[in-house]
Amino acid sequence: MKVNGKGGVYVWRDQGVMIDCRDEVLREFNEGCEGIGEVEWDDNVEKIGGERKAGGGRGKRRKGVVGETGVKGAPKGRKPDYSLDSYLRSKLSPETYNRTKGLALASYANTFCSPSMSDISARRTKEYEHHWEANDGEDGGDWTVIGGMGDVVNEVLKDSGVEENVVTGWEVREVEWLDDEGGSVVVRGRKEGEEVEVRGRRVVVTVSLNVLKSGLIKFKPPLPSSVTQSFNFMGMSNACKLQIVTLLNPTGDSKIGNVIAADGGIPEIWVNEEKGKGGEKLWVTTVFATGNFADDMGEKGEEETVRDTMGMMEEVFGIEGLMENVVESNMYVWGENKFVGGGYSYPRVGCSREHQEVMRRRFFGGRGWMGGEHTNVGAGMTVHSAMEEGRRMGSEVMVDCRTVVKWGRSREVKERVEKDVIKNRLLIERWREVGMVRALPKWRRANIFKAAEKMGVNRAAVLSLRRHHIKQNNMGLSEDLLQLGTNDEKLSAANAFERCVGRYLDLLGLEYVDEEEQRLRNPPRIGMYHPGTPDFRFDEPFMIDDCEGGGQWEINWIGVKHFYGASTIRWDNKSACGRIPKKAASYRKNFGPGAYLFAYGVGEGMSKRMPEGVCVLDESVIDLSELRDVLRTWCADENEEIWP
Repeated sequence: MKVNGKGGVYVWRDQGVMIDCRDEVLREFNEGCEGIGEVEWDDNVEKIGGERKAGGGRGKRRKGVVGETGVKGAPKGRKPDYSLDSYLRSKLSPETYNRTKGLALASYANTFCSPSMSDISARRTKEYEHHWEANDGEDGGDWTVIGGMGDVVNEVLKDSGVEENVVTGWEVREVEWLDDEGGSVVVRGRKEGEEVEVRGRRVVVTVSLNVLKSGLIKFKPPLPSSVTQSFNFMGMSNACKLQIVTLLNPTGDSKIGNVIAADGGIPEIWVNEEKGKGGEKLWVTTVFATGNFADDMGEKGEEETVRDTMGMMEEVFGIEGLMENVVESNMYVWGENKFVGGGYSYPRVGCSREHQEVMRRRFFGGRGWMGGEHTNVGAGMTVHSAMEEGRRMGSEVMVDCRTVVKWGRSREVKERVEKDVIKNRLLIERWREVGMVRALPKWRRANIFKAAEKMGVNRAAVLSLRRHHIKQNNMGLSEDLLQLGTNDEKLSAANAFERCVGRYLDLLGLEYVDEEEQRLRNPPRIGMYHPGTPDFRFDEPFMIDDCEGGGQWEINWIGVKHFYGASTIRWDNKSACGRIPKKAASYRKNFGPGAYLFAYGVGEGMSKRMPEGVCVLDESVIDLSELRDVLRTWCADENEEIWP
């Protein structure tokens, strides 16, 4: 919202003066604009599809009626929606308003893209100032895309495998959702006079808000009425861009980067120094206008607009002969293209967050959805917000297009059952007991089978649970005194289990990055934070489809553990089990959603302590033949039965 004077100049042509933000009038103007973000606006005044009572206050509620000046009957303490023009009139003195209304319109012609300030919602534009300041980054940054917007498209397409399926220059006429088994979408239209059609599971159609509102595209079935009604609270005006290349600097020696003209047909101008093909200095003057300014430029045409622009720069900076030094120019009017229809969209008076929420929700059973600057509920409708929505939409599309793997969740052992097994001393007879089961008498082995039957698991799970509790009961003893195998022996088993999991991932056709490769990519450095190395990471995430539960989970990484995920071990971050919830949260934060895979299953308590977005996968699908061969080398009895 705030007018920023860094590197720029503000011009009142009829007074022949140039001022910057130190001027008293501009200071008052800025202070009035800043207050818009502090107003507690009533966001609940208009219901999609009908009238709604204004909410948020106590006592009897009155119906809200949307008009040019806002909503009558908003709750006490909360402000109804006003147009931006009405808001500025209420905040500024008449003198300041009259002097700066031209400046406001010229400044907002780029930022808000509305034909007039009486059509812009003050309530929704409260987000604008915060968004610009939050995303500019370094001083003077403005999310400019180096290389142009085409580089954004190229980055999106890179490694996506869809380059050959990108088509441009279509006149899209119809989008149809089919009821076939694959859930196909068909897009029909014309290109170079020929009828064309494309069909696929996921189709992205880039189209402007004006085209959606115009009815040029037919949807089968029709878009939901809640969506089309929300279109009425969004506007999109004409937009025009003109670039002029000159041999002289239009700002002279002032080193001023941009000009906003409060009283003139050219609202805002940027000047950049460039080099020609022969290394000569050239200056590129850019004019970007929307609304009525763009309409006027389009009517006058390129030649006359160039003369007006150069004439204004001569008048402001006292330079002569700019027109004679024009090398070339180029102007494009987006409103003249019926399949574009304008510049950025903007929120009209009466627009609420709910209207934007409605447009970004999925429809047709989740098979259709849209995104753009008009669906960003947390930011003004600019390139900034469009880029954010592009990221959101892109991630949702890619999730839907990811490989889906049939792989269920591990069956959890009830925590009370696990506690009973420990309490009844089926696994550990004495508190300070140590050693592997292979050295125990047969009656003790019989108790192991009873414990496994009680827990509903195989004996490998209860043997692993026993080892956890032996370590917990003897925290001070060394590995040698615990008599549960040497470090090398235990490591060999853990590595064998990882290889078993790796072979299963290979069988599924999933490409992964193991720990060794992760360390090569991102080696630990002294004094530098390291995100960790899960056993398996995936450059291209995939989806897990739980056949029994019916849910799907995104998987970016898998942590593999050669033991049972016990629920009855203290969560003190000191034991193998006790450290897992904290480590899982770290992986979730650094790498996104993922999973753990325990060699012998998981307990209910461990599963519940996993952070949101981290699940425990079914271990029963893994072929453990190699692991058993390794275990027989150091923890089997005379009959080669494994009793660790």
